[in-house]
Amino acid sequence: MTDNRCCKDCEAVLGRSMCWLWDKNDFACNECEGQLCSTCYGKRPLIEKSVDGGNDPEEGTMKQYCKFCFEQASTIDFSKTYDTIQGSSDVVWVFSHGVSGCRQLFAPQAKELKERCGHSSILWDLPGHGTMLDTLLTLESSKETLASVLKENESWTKGKKLIYVGGSLGAYVGFYLLEHMQDNFVGAVLMDAGENVGPGASFKAKAGLVVLKMIGRNFSNSTMM
Repeated sequence: MTDNRCCKDCEAVLGRSMCWLWDKNDFACNECEGQLCSTCYGKRPLIEKSVDGGNDPEEGTMKQYCKFCFEQASTIDFSKTYDTIQGSSDVVWVFSHGVSGCRQLFAPQAKELKERCGHSSILWDLPGHGTMLDTLLTLESSKETLASVLKENESWTKGKKLIYVGGSLGAYVGFYLLEHMQDNFVGAVLMDAGENVGPGASFKAKAGLVVLKMIGRNFSNSTMM
C-alpha cells in the first residue's frame, strides 16, 4: 500500500536525496495527479490531439501518465504484446518498430499489404516499448521476446515465408536477430540503419554504441518524442 510519499508506479520513497537539489515528488501524473519519482516521470508520455482535431503531433500537448492511467488512455491492447493481421497468401511480414514507438507504427502498412496482396503481418513490441515498457531492452531480451511471439503464432505461420522488417531501432536490433534466428526468415528489410551494429560491426560503430549507452541514461520517452 503506497501513500503520497511514495511513487505510485515503483513505490520508491519520495523526498530529497543527496543526488537531487529539488524535491523528488514534484512530479505528478497529468490524469490522476498521483505522485511519481524522477525515474518514472516521463516514462509513459502520450500526445493529446489539438482542439481542432488535427493529427500533427507538434500541434498537440504532451501529457505524462502513471502506469495505470497510461494503459487506460493508450490505444494499445495491453492484454498482449503483439498484433496479427492474417491474409490469404503464404507471406508473413514481421514488423519491428523504432525507438520510443510501439507495434502500431507499421499498422497502416500491414493493413495495406493485406488489402493489396493478401499478405499477413505480425507486429510486436520491442522490450522497453509499448506493452513491454518495463522490460529492459537488450539484444538478448529482444531475441527472447521475438522467439516467444513467433512460437505463439506457429500454428498459422508454419510453412509460410516470414520476412523481417525493421525501422531504425528495429533495424539495428534486426542485425542481431537475423544472425541468431536466420532459420525463421526468408528475407529482411532494414530501414534507417546507417551503420551496422551487429555481427562484423566496425570500430566506429562499436564506439558509437558505448557513447550512446552513456548519454542514453538521461533519455526518457518524453525527450525522445
